[in-house]
Amino acid sequence: ASVLNNRGVDALVAGRWDESCARFEESRAARRRAGDIVGMAQCGHNLAEVRTEQGRYAEAESYLREARRIWRASGYAMGVAAATNTLGRTLARTGRADEGVALLRDAQRRFVDLGHGPFLAETEARLAEALVFAGRPSEAQAVLAALDDRAHEGGPPVAALARRMEGTLAALGGDPSAARALLEEARHIADKGGVEWESALASLELARLDDVSTPESEFLRHHAVAVLARMGIDGTKVLPPARGVPTLVG
Repeated sequence: ASVLNNRGVDALVAGRWDESCARFEESRAARRRAGDIVGMAQCGHNLAEVRTEQGRYAEAESYLREARRIWRASGYAMGVAAATNTLGRTLARTGRADEGVALLRDAQRRFVDLGHGPFLAETEARLAEALVFAGRPSEAQAVLAALDDRAHEGGPPVAALARRMEGTLAALGGDPSAARALLEEARHIADKGGVEWESALASLELARLDDVSTPESEFLRHHAVAVLARMGIDGTKVLPPARGVPTLVG
């Protein structure tokens, strides 16, 4: 089970997400056979993280509720906080934004109590995203202002997400120049850290800016669609809908 899980992580980092999920599923089944229910929940949480990034929210929610129930019963505080974090993000993206925000604020408090800076930064970046999905931009801006440079504690995926949300908010506020600078920075952070999907999502946001030329917009979309399709990500589901998401054509 451990070897299969590690192979899943390796495939995930390499961008082979279908293979990654297959290994996580196999690891989860092996944990169940071995009677390692807490470890089984970890594999389920790994699967849910990928499915949420892909926009496959029903699957993610099922795994997350199971993991949270198991970890709560076993007294695994870090696991409960992590599952609450990811479940909040999942629900926020499915139109249940207020419920998602409440869960993310719960996870935020848990990570403060646990003193875990990287997971706290991740939770706060996801909270800002959830508030954008909820149509509460001023609250999202306040969360990002409080997060500030601590976003880098969560690594490139969190730093890129935080900067992308800042760019999204600037675009919503009618400042395409600031939005472009922030989204370009998000792409730079993601590219440097090997976070392909975040770079592609920032490219889609850039493509929608009013001051982007048609050729540049088409180039950005074409590149982003290719990356997202390879990773099984539905860009129409994972970006905030406030300004409309273009239909992705492979």
